[in-house]
Amino acid sequence: MIPSVLIYGDFNCPFSALANARASRLAAAGRLSVDWCSVEHDTTIGPNEYPLTSQQAAAFRAELEQIAGILTPDEPDRFRVPSRRVNTRDLNRIYAATPPARRTELRTAIFDAYWIDDRDVTSDRVLDEIINTLAVDQSSQEDHASDNHVSRSVATWQRQWEAPPRPIVPTMIIDQGYVSRGLGALARLASGSVSAPSPRRTASDRTEHVRAPGAG
Repeated sequence: MIPSVLIYGDFNCPFSALANARASRLAAAGRLSVDWCSVEHDTTIGPNEYPLTSQQAAAFRAELEQIAGILTPDEPDRFRVPSRRVNTRDLNRIYAATPPARRTELRTAIFDAYWIDDRDVTSDRVLDEIINTLAVDQSSQEDHASDNHVSRSVATWQRQWEAPPRPIVPTMIIDQGYVSRGLGALARLASGSVSAPSPRRTASDRTEHVRAPGAG
């Protein structure tokens, strides 16, 4: 059987962007089934904080340097420091309103637009271009978003992610509810080993990336 995982991530977190790239690659190869929940890991970020302060830019650079150090030989170093910080509340609602079969494409497009192309993913024009490029059926999107589905989904994802102590992104739930977080989750996705370990926790799962203020 193909293993299944539940991943909580945020579009403005570069560690989540890497988790999505690794999880999507495994899923495309038929080695993993992924259920991705978009959360807002820093509710203090304004709607569109532009330009970055020197402190914010330094925090992003530190995180991207950390990511560069854990890339595998076949993973390109493509992420760049964006020119703005974005609040992802509305992005999470758009993601929740998208039919599940198209969510992988959508979240990858959003991650790439922000972390590779430095586009303003809070812009209606940019989001319309992304959605049109993916050819998401607007009628099916509206049907999926009916009956308060979007609000319930986003609220549930956020509540579940916040439940454990010191929640971070990404957080991955694997076999039998085992929780792997931060760098531990990324290491598992890199190796493709996403089954629950022995009762004794591994060193990689004890390792969590430390978030700089306001960063992912």
